[in-house]
Amino acid sequence: MKKIILLSTLVVLGSLVLTGVPFGSVFAASPTLSVLPATASKTAGTAFNVSVQIDPQGNKICVVSGTLSFDNLTCSGVTVASGLMAQTTPTCKSPSFTLGIPKCTTAVQNILTVSVKGNQAGTAKASVASAKVIGVGVVIAPVANGGTYSITETPAPAPTPTPTTTPEVTQPATQPAQAPVQQTPPANNIPVSAGAASFASVASAYFWPLLIILIILCVGYGIYYLVKRKKK
Repeated sequence: MKKIILLSTLVVLGSLVLTGVPFGSVFAASPTLSVLPATASKTAGTAFNVSVQIDPQGNKICVVSGTLSFDNLTCSGVTVASGLMAQTTPTCKSPSFTLGIPKCTTAVQNILTVSVKGNQAGTAKASVASAKVIGVGVVIAPVANGGTYSITETPAPAPTPTPTTTPEVTQPATQPAQAPVQQTPPANNIPVSAGAASFASVASAYFWPLLIILIILCVGYGIYYLVKRKKK
Protein backbone atom coordinates (compact mmCIF):
# COMPACT_ATOMS: atom_id res chain seq x y z
CA MET A 1 0.00 0.00 0.00
CA LYS A 2 2.83 2.37 0.87
CA LYS A 3 4.50 1.59 -2.46
CA ILE A 4 1.31 2.47 -4.33
CA ILE A 5 1.02 5.86 -2.56
CA LEU A 6 4.68 6.68 -3.18
CA LEU A 7 4.38 5.71 -6.82
CA SER A 8 1.30 7.90 -7.29
CA THR A 9 3.10 10.87 -5.75
CA LEU A 10 6.07 10.42 -8.06
CA VAL A 11 3.74 10.21 -11.08
CA VAL A 12 2.02 13.49 -10.14
CA LEU A 13 5.30 15.30 -9.49
CA GLY A 14 6.74 13.97 -12.74
CA SER A 15 3.71 15.20 -14.65
CA LEU A 16 4.09 18.68 -13.14
CA VAL A 17 7.74 18.80 -14.11
CA LEU A 18 7.04 17.66 -17.66
CA THR A 19 4.21 20.19 -18.17
CA GLY A 20 6.33 23.03 -16.79
CA VAL A 21 3.95 23.96 -13.95
CA PRO A 22 6.02 25.46 -11.12
CA PHE A 23 5.80 23.97 -7.66
CA GLY A 24 3.60 25.83 -5.23
CA SER A 25 1.35 27.23 -7.98
CA VAL A 26 -0.82 24.11 -8.04
CA PHE A 27 -2.53 25.09 -4.84
CA ALA A 28 -2.69 28.86 -5.57
CA ALA A 29 -6.12 30.35 -6.31
CA SER A 30 -6.90 31.75 -9.74
CA PRO A 31 -6.05 35.44 -10.24
CA THR A 32 -9.00 37.84 -10.25
CA LEU A 33 -9.50 40.55 -12.86
CA SER A 34 -12.21 42.93 -11.63
CA VAL A 35 -13.96 46.07 -12.83
CA LEU A 36 -14.42 48.46 -9.90
CA PRO A 37 -16.64 49.76 -8.47
CA ALA A 38 -18.62 46.55 -8.75
CA THR A 39 -21.94 48.42 -8.37
CA ALA A 40 -23.02 52.05 -8.45
CA SER A 41 -25.99 54.25 -9.24
CA LYS A 42 -25.41 57.00 -11.81
CA THR A 43 -27.43 59.50 -13.81
CA ALA A 44 -27.72 59.08 -17.58
CA GLY A 45 -25.23 61.28 -19.41
CA THR A 46 -23.05 61.86 -16.33
CA ALA A 47 -19.44 60.72 -16.75
CA PHE A 48 -17.78 58.53 -14.10
CA ASN A 49 -14.61 56.43 -13.85
CA VAL A 50 -14.22 52.68 -13.50
CA SER A 51 -10.93 50.86 -13.01
CA VAL A 52 -9.66 47.40 -13.99
CA GLN A 53 -7.77 45.71 -11.14
CA ILE A 54 -5.68 42.55 -11.05
CA ASP A 55 -5.49 40.51 -7.85
CA PRO A 56 -2.79 37.81 -8.29
CA GLN A 57 -4.18 35.67 -5.43
CA GLY A 58 -0.70 34.42 -4.59
CA ASN A 59 0.44 33.99 -8.21
CA LYS A 60 3.26 35.95 -9.79
CA ILE A 61 1.69 37.93 -12.66
CA CYS A 62 3.77 39.34 -15.51
CA VAL A 63 1.29 40.05 -18.34
CA VAL A 64 -2.44 40.83 -18.40
CA SER A 65 -4.54 40.86 -21.58
CA GLY A 66 -8.19 41.11 -22.53
CA THR A 67 -10.82 43.27 -24.23
CA LEU A 68 -12.98 45.89 -22.55
CA SER A 69 -16.70 45.41 -23.08
CA PHE A 70 -19.52 47.92 -22.41
CA ASP A 71 -23.28 47.52 -22.28
CA ASN A 72 -25.45 50.68 -22.15
CA LEU A 73 -22.27 52.65 -21.50
CA THR A 74 -20.33 55.04 -23.72
CA CYS A 75 -16.55 55.03 -23.35
CA SER A 76 -14.87 58.45 -23.50
CA GLY A 77 -11.30 57.64 -22.50
CA VAL A 78 -8.93 54.83 -21.40
CA THR A 79 -5.75 55.40 -19.36
CA VAL A 80 -3.05 52.78 -18.73
CA ALA A 81 -1.72 52.78 -15.16
CA SER A 82 1.69 54.34 -14.63
CA GLY A 83 4.63 51.93 -14.71
CA LEU A 84 3.06 49.34 -17.02
CA MET A 85 4.41 48.47 -20.46
CA ALA A 86 1.64 48.48 -23.08
CA GLN A 87 2.23 46.04 -25.90
CA THR A 88 -1.32 46.77 -27.09
CA THR A 89 -2.74 50.06 -25.83
CA PRO A 90 -6.54 50.09 -25.46
CA THR A 91 -8.75 52.89 -26.76
CA CYS A 92 -12.52 53.38 -26.79
CA LYS A 93 -12.65 52.38 -30.48
CA SER A 94 -10.17 49.52 -30.07
CA PRO A 95 -10.55 48.30 -26.45
CA SER A 96 -8.21 45.27 -26.58
CA PHE A 97 -5.10 45.46 -24.39
CA THR A 98 -1.92 43.56 -23.54
CA LEU A 99 -0.02 45.03 -20.61
CA GLY A 100 3.33 43.94 -19.21
CA ILE A 101 4.20 44.35 -15.53
CA PRO A 102 7.95 45.02 -15.10
CA LYS A 103 9.58 42.46 -12.76
CA CYS A 104 6.12 40.85 -12.41
CA THR A 105 3.99 41.29 -9.29
CA THR A 106 2.19 39.43 -6.56
CA ALA A 107 0.41 42.55 -5.26
CA VAL A 108 -3.04 43.88 -6.07
CA GLN A 109 -2.89 46.80 -8.49
CA ASN A 110 -4.98 48.80 -10.94
CA ILE A 111 -4.01 48.41 -14.58
CA LEU A 112 -6.58 50.61 -16.37
CA THR A 113 -8.85 53.58 -15.69
CA VAL A 114 -11.82 54.06 -18.01
CA SER A 115 -14.13 57.09 -18.24
CA VAL A 116 -17.71 56.13 -19.14
CA LYS A 117 -21.24 57.48 -18.95
CA GLY A 118 -24.66 55.83 -19.00
CA ASN A 119 -26.60 56.07 -22.25
CA GLN A 120 -30.13 55.74 -20.89
CA ALA A 121 -32.05 54.66 -17.80
CA GLY A 122 -31.66 50.96 -16.98
CA THR A 123 -28.85 48.54 -16.18
CA ALA A 124 -25.34 49.11 -17.56
CA LYS A 125 -22.33 46.81 -17.44
CA ALA A 126 -18.57 47.04 -17.91
CA SER A 127 -16.47 43.86 -18.14
CA VAL A 128 -13.28 42.31 -19.52
CA ALA A 129 -13.73 39.64 -22.17
CA SER A 130 -11.15 37.04 -23.24
CA ALA A 131 -9.10 37.79 -20.13
CA LYS A 132 -5.73 36.08 -19.72
CA VAL A 133 -2.81 36.49 -17.32
CA ILE A 134 0.67 35.14 -17.78
CA GLY A 135 2.84 34.13 -14.86
CA VAL A 136 6.39 32.90 -14.88
CA GLY A 137 6.33 30.77 -18.00
CA VAL A 138 2.68 29.75 -17.66
CA VAL A 139 -0.70 31.09 -18.82
CA ILE A 140 -3.30 31.27 -16.06
CA ALA A 141 -7.04 31.69 -16.68
CA PRO A 142 -8.27 34.45 -14.33
CA VAL A 143 -11.68 34.95 -12.78
CA ALA A 144 -13.17 38.05 -14.47
CA ASN A 145 -15.64 40.13 -12.48
CA GLY A 146 -17.53 42.91 -14.23
CA GLY A 147 -19.26 45.98 -12.85
CA THR A 148 -23.04 46.46 -12.90
CA TYR A 149 -24.50 49.96 -12.66
CA SER A 150 -27.99 51.38 -12.23
CA ILE A 151 -28.55 54.27 -14.62
CA THR A 152 -31.35 56.69 -13.76
CA GLU A 153 -32.99 59.34 -15.89
CA THR A 154 -31.57 62.83 -15.88
CA PRO A 155 -33.83 64.92 -13.64
CA ALA A 156 -35.89 67.48 -15.51
CA PRO A 157 -34.77 71.04 -14.92
CA ALA A 158 -36.83 72.91 -12.36
CA PRO A 159 -39.26 75.36 -13.99
CA THR A 160 -38.18 78.94 -13.82
CA PRO A 161 -40.55 80.80 -11.49
CA THR A 162 -42.49 83.59 -13.13
CA PRO A 163 -41.72 86.86 -11.39
CA THR A 164 -44.75 88.46 -9.74
CA THR A 165 -45.34 91.98 -10.98
CA THR A 166 -46.39 94.37 -8.24
CA PRO A 167 -48.66 97.14 -9.56
CA GLU A 168 -47.08 100.51 -9.24
CA VAL A 169 -48.88 102.98 -6.98
CA THR A 170 -48.90 106.42 -8.55
CA GLN A 171 -47.90 108.98 -6.00
CA PRO A 172 -49.47 112.46 -6.29
CA ALA A 173 -47.13 114.93 -7.83
CA THR A 174 -45.40 116.97 -5.21
CA GLN A 175 -45.78 120.66 -5.83
CA PRO A 176 -42.51 122.47 -5.47
CA ALA A 177 -42.40 124.69 -2.44
CA GLN A 178 -43.05 128.27 -3.40
CA ALA A 179 -40.70 130.80 -2.01
CA PRO A 180 -42.47 133.57 -0.10
CA VAL A 181 -43.01 136.70 -2.20
CA GLN A 182 -40.86 139.45 -0.88
CA GLN A 183 -42.25 142.95 -1.19
CA THR A 184 -39.80 145.45 -2.46
CA PRO A 185 -39.47 148.13 0.16
CA PRO A 186 -39.99 151.72 -1.05
CA ALA A 187 -36.98 153.84 -1.71
CA ASN A 188 -35.08 154.90 1.33
CA ASN A 189 -36.58 151.84 3.09
CA ILE A 190 -39.76 153.89 3.97
CA PRO A 191 -42.92 151.76 4.01
CA VAL A 192 -45.83 152.94 1.80
CA SER A 193 -48.23 153.18 4.72
CA ALA A 194 -45.71 155.16 6.65
CA GLY A 195 -45.41 157.68 3.73
CA ALA A 196 -49.18 158.16 3.49
CA ALA A 197 -49.45 158.75 7.19
CA SER A 198 -46.64 161.28 7.05
CA PHE A 199 -48.32 163.18 4.15
CA ALA A 200 -51.66 163.33 6.02
CA SER A 201 -49.99 164.66 9.12
CA VAL A 202 -48.11 167.31 7.08
CA ALA A 203 -51.28 168.33 5.16
CA SER A 204 -53.27 168.67 8.35
CA ALA A 205 -50.57 170.87 9.85
CA TYR A 206 -50.62 173.36 6.87
CA PHE A 207 -54.32 173.12 6.01
CA TRP A 208 -55.61 176.08 7.92
CA PRO A 209 -52.83 178.54 7.05
CA LEU A 210 -53.20 177.66 3.38
CA LEU A 211 -56.98 178.06 3.60
CA ILE A 212 -56.63 181.52 5.16
CA ILE A 213 -54.12 182.57 2.48
CA LEU A 214 -56.50 181.33 -0.20
CA ILE A 215 -59.42 183.31 1.28
CA ILE A 216 -57.27 186.47 1.48
CA LEU A 217 -56.28 186.06 -2.15
CA CYS A 218 -59.90 185.62 -3.18
CA VAL A 219 -61.01 188.67 -1.21
CA GLY A 220 -58.16 190.74 -2.57
CA TYR A 221 -58.97 189.76 -6.13
CA GLY A 222 -62.62 190.62 -5.58
CA ILE A 223 -61.74 194.06 -4.27
CA TYR A 224 -59.36 194.63 -7.19
CA TYR A 225 -62.05 193.62 -9.64
CA LEU A 226 -64.66 195.97 -8.13
CA VAL A 227 -62.27 198.95 -8.04
CA LYS A 228 -61.30 198.46 -11.62
CA ARG A 229 -64.90 198.23 -12.69
CA LYS A 230 -65.84 201.50 -11.02
CA LYS A 231 -63.05 203.34 -12.81
CA LYS A 232 -64.54 202.35 -16.11
